[in-house]
Amino acid sequence: MKIERLEKSINNCMKTVVCLFLVSCVSNIYAQKQTISLLNVENNKVKTIKNNRTIEIIKKDRHIVKGTFKIINDSNLLLNNDTIAINEISSISIKPTASKIIGGSLLLVGSSAILLGVGGAVDVYTTSGHGFDGDAGMSLLFLVPLTGIGIITDAIGLSVYSHKKEFLRKKWNIKFEK
Repeated sequence: MKIERLEKSINNCMKTVVCLFLVSCVSNIYAQKQTISLLNVENNKVKTIKNNRTIEIIKKDRHIVKGTFKIINDSNLLLNNDTIAINEISSISIKPTASKIIGGSLLLVGSSAILLGVGGAVDVYTTSGHGFDGDAGMSLLFLVPLTGIGIITDAIGLSVYSHKKEFLRKKWNIKFEK
């Protein structure tokens, strides 16, 4: 009796999960129809930016607007409650997914190395009777460079994470597709 009720509740839960998954897929399919299409003037290469992607637009008056966009029509888009006309755009920037992943990973590894190096050095200093002789000194030969490597890795990770791909209006024709 209890097993049958458990099976029913598991089946109902599974049905709910499948329905939520299907609804989210349908809404994502609709959302992907709105794109910003960029055509390179020199080589006719096309780059598309799908809806719900974070972009940064620099207007011709040098005002910067950043956020997720929604296309209103073929000549206007909505970005952070700001309506931007296609002819106001000086450049569009996106942060590539690869730079987010690689930069974030490097930041994590670098911060871990710094924490391990500094924490290990403090631990060696406090447990060795406030001196760095013998085994404590040998441990520091490993921990101090580890801290330096962590700082360098953090700097590289921050540089990679902050990298943006910029599409200048001079080189790219912009078209909104709904």
